[in-house]
Amino acid sequence: MRERLIADIKLNEMSAAFEEAKRAGRWDEKRKCYTDPQGNPVVDSKSVDYNALLDVIPTAGELYTKKIEDKNYVANMEKRIREVMLASFKKKKEEAIEENV
Repeated sequence: MRERLIADIKLNEMSAAFEEAKRAGRWDEKRKCYTDPQGNPVVDSKSVDYNALLDVIPTAGELYTKKIEDKNYVANMEKRIREVMLASFKKKKEEAIEENV
């Protein structure tokens, strides 16, 4: 239950960032994607694999145990979540490169 809530929150954040980037016209021609104000790629939340996202979100027990053991655990977890969310963007980019070759 908690993991689904976190996944939904992350998807909503990504969706809001994507819509804002579209409105602001922050299209990165080199990377062929929209970007947030910091220059990070953002994707439409509809293209995110929800089950893959759930798989990288730790359970509460795992989070608190690992958080105590590793000070960088939360930052690394956030990075893994973002990577899963951007996987669809990377896949499309690879397919476009293959088509051009």
